Amino acid sequence: MKRYRIEFSPEATRHAEQVQDWWSANRSKAPGLFRRELAVAIRQLRRAPHSAPAYVATDVPITRRLLMPRTRHHVYFVIDEGAHTVRVYAIWHASRGSDPR
Repeated sequence: MKRYRIEFSPEATRHAEQVQDWWSANRSKAPGLFRRELAVAIRQLRRAPHSAPAYVATDVPITRRLLMPRTRHHVYFVIDEGAHTVRVYAIWHASRGSDPR
């Protein structure tokens, strides 16, 4: 089975860096949890991006999101079948009062 290539938008990269910085500074008992959980999410997206549900509350067509359950962050992404690529657009905490732009 051919795996999907993963690409992060500049905004998603910034989100991941900010969350990791915050997690390292504020979660002393598990400072690497976000990084590990993101790595697991990326492995899942490489193998089976269609396993994540569609997210309909967006103007971007066929956006999906994958929940990272322990850190409570969603990974928002779009699948490009032609390029066999998953493009990550945002990493957003589930309890935020708004959706990512």
